[in-house]
Amino acid sequence: MATGDERERDARGAEPERELEAALAGMPAPAPRSAFRDEVRAAFVRSSSRELAAQRTGSAVDERIEERIRRAEAEAPAARSAFREALRRDFVAAPAESRTPDLGGTPEPEPVSPLRKVLVITLAAAAAILVTLFVPSDPVWSLREAPGVGPVEVAGVSFGKVRLSDSDRARIGVELARGGTVVTGERELSLDLQSTLRLNVQTGTTVEIEALPQLDTAEPIVLRLTRGEVLIETLPGYPGNPIVVQTDDALVSVTGTVLGVRVDDRGTCTCVARGAVFVDDRSGATAPARVTAGTSYLLFHGGAMPPMLVDFGSNASETHREHTDVLSAFATGGPSGT
Repeated sequence: MATGDERERDARGAEPERELEAALAGMPAPAPRSAFRDEVRAAFVRSSSRELAAQRTGSAVDERIEERIRRAEAEAPAARSAFREALRRDFVAAPAESRTPDLGGTPEPEPVSPLRKVLVITLAAAAAILVTLFVPSDPVWSLREAPGVGPVEVAGVSFGKVRLSDSDRARIGVELARGGTVVTGERELSLDLQSTLRLNVQTGTTVEIEALPQLDTAEPIVLRLTRGEVLIETLPGYPGNPIVVQTDDALVSVTGTVLGVRVDDRGTCTCVARGAVFVDDRSGATAPARVTAGTSYLLFHGGAMPPMLVDFGSNASETHREHTDVLSAFATGGPSGT
């Protein structure tokens, strides 16, 4: 156990040490010197003494390893701070997606050879031709002319209160292809079905046109005439679908001709300008009649009078001649309006 004198002596000996520690603590820390650090590292690597190597690593180091370290140090390029700073600026300024390294994602598409392009285009064109030739398309009516004034009603929609626009004409054709009733008023409609069938709906006419069937089949094109007059002409190339015009009194069957069917207060008049048609009396009171070119067949409402077969000649009434004149003009491609 230390005596009081010993403790006092130890305390006096510790004072210089505490003063030295306080002085050292108050001194500023030296700034790191990269050049000095690099110099020490280079000296460390350049050492070829096996003893020094052993001192550095704690064991003997193979001379080959030391040689590789020295060679790598000699070949390493000197650091260029300006180049490094330029790379850093470019990296920070670039969009985030461009800084993401490509780790083998989606490969770049291979360039398509000109021959392959030509082959693909040729095959696509051939496919389009095959579809056009062998896949039937839905038939659509086209509105060729609409002389007259005022609106016309098609499938419950009024068109042309002022005039018929191009969009009106296109929509009328589409609506009629689906089927609908036409009420012409003071306007006349001239319709065309794929340049193989002409249908003229005269002024003051109400007629229902059923939805178009697939062409080149046995399904008929059906018109139901309530009042007024329709003119029909089949053209070269017509696919051959039967055409049926139905009125309250008659059933007119058409296979290829030019004819007009008119309904008024007296009954149904079927006039043929070219070819022949068959007219059935829907009441069954009379036998079917075959009507040929240049003649008209009158079937009266409710059998009020026997049916009449009348020539287009001068012995017909003035009203009947007006009707046949309109049909004759229609058959020659001229004006058909009344």
